[in-house]
Amino acid sequence: MAEDEPTEPEKKLLISIADTVSSSFVSDLIDDVGEFLREKDVPMRNSDNVLQISKEFYDWVSPTSKSYALVDILNAGWNCMLDKDLWKNVAQVKPEDRERVLKDIVLKSIEVSEVYELIKEQS
Repeated sequence: MAEDEPTEPEKKLLISIADTVSSSFVSDLIDDVGEFLREKDVPMRNSDNVLQISKEFYDWVSPTSKSYALVDILNAGWNCMLDKDLWKNVAQVKPEDRERVLKDIVLKSIEVSEVYELIKEQS
């Protein structure tokens, strides 16, 4: 919850200083995170994969059938969560169950991808 602006001059000054200092770190922090992700070879979001996963969630109301990066699964889940009409025409999914079903599908999709990765490592 947002707080009201302080009225005491000393507190206003301290908050202003803190805001200035923290905002000066944002650019460096973004750069450092980007460098860390590249060093660790973390997959970046793939828009085509996100669309494909979202389509599978919409059309089949089931987890993905192949391996995807975690970032793509979570982005697809988020896209579906934001769609108020998700599964509107699917009688088996009641509106009050929509969020739970979507969370289950996202989790199972992550597990499917993990199994594919484990199999790939053992090959």
